[in-house]
Amino acid sequence: MAKQVADATTLPLEAPDQLLITIGQPEHRQVLDRVAAFAPMGYAVAVGALIAFALAFVAARRRWTVLAGIGLGTMVLAGAWKLAADAVAAAVTGTSSGNEVAEIFKSEFVGAAASSFGQWILAAAVVGCVLLVAGIVLRVVGVRRRA
Repeated sequence: MAKQVADATTLPLEAPDQLLITIGQPEHRQVLDRVAAFAPMGYAVAVGALIAFALAFVAARRRWTVLAGIGLGTMVLAGAWKLAADAVAAAVTGTSSGNEVAEIFKSEFVGAAASSFGQWILAAAVVGCVLLVAGIVLRVVGVRRRA
């Protein structure tokens, strides 16, 4: 754009390599640093949950209850994630940076983050439904075998 303006006006005009836009306040940066520090722990928690699920399933006397219970718990977790994501999006959208460009960036970023996290919420809800249905089917099949 600077080249086009320079060509049109025949004035030498050089654009900077970068243009930094300040978004938010210093306390916002501290919150982001804390979230970024805890985010990688999610993988360890997920692996631990999978190991606990496998051990519970293998050791359970009634495996259908493990499947159904974990499925129900996963669906509740997906609901809690959805509520938390909506609350965080509302909180971020409710803050004002005082900069029009920053506000545009913030609204686009919140929309993109909500959409991306929504995929994880949907995946958790679907997995929870599948586990719950599998537990119920296992129960029905087990009852029919005994009869």
